[in-house]
Amino acid sequence: MARINHKWKKFMAVGCSHGYWADPTALEAVLKFKKAWKPDMAIHLGDYMDETPWRAGAGDVDNLHNLNLDIEMGLDFLTRFEPNLLFNGNHDIRVWEALDKGDAIRRAKAEDVIQSIHRILPKHTEFVESYNIMSPSVRTIGDTQFLHGVMYSENAVRDHAAHFGKCVFAHLHKVAIAPANRLDSPSGYCVGYLGDINKFSYAVRRRAISQWSQGFAWGEYSDKECIVYLNERNREGEWHLPNV
Repeated sequence: MARINHKWKKFMAVGCSHGYWADPTALEAVLKFKKAWKPDMAIHLGDYMDETPWRAGAGDVDNLHNLNLDIEMGLDFLTRFEPNLLFNGNHDIRVWEALDKGDAIRRAKAEDVIQSIHRILPKHTEFVESYNIMSPSVRTIGDTQFLHGVMYSENAVRDHAAHFGKCVFAHLHKVAIAPANRLDSPSGYCVGYLGDINKFSYAVRRRAISQWSQGFAWGEYSDKECIVYLNERNREGEWHLPNV
């Protein structure tokens, strides 16, 4: 009956493509699905760049990574994906943080990158530049909160749902659903990532990397509700994309 009462539209959401660290086959899979699904709302949940040399605690090995190529590849995917809604993630926000700290060369580079992002985004794109746990970094679609994600831990998917209510986010690099420990039991949906696990040299000693998985979210929404599905690439490297 709900479908009779209000108009439904289509969406898809991706995240954590990580510029230089992206898996080209994963990017092509989501672009193929987008072309077939024709969503009214295409969402990138953030970490479209990696910015490895600018991470806290970056060392000599990190500084060997090609920052320009990372930015170029990150913006190239945004250009091809054409998001209606774009979030900054914890990696992207390093560019904005560089405006307030670091030497003059880094500040100038950051200004140039920010201008490039705004230049390549379609005019219809809403760009959520802030990154924190507060409402300016969250957008509501139907009954669901969309954001990059802000928490880590074994129970982070559940904890996002406990804090934000029903939500879709990236950040954790794993495809997962978990209900919150609340009476209304909202679920958190983590869309996974689109990177190549073999490229993430700075994460190879973290236990959580064994849970990483590629994927994206898709579904339908109205002014009152959002129905969310997750698609995950299997361990054999195959995508079983929905027939649309």
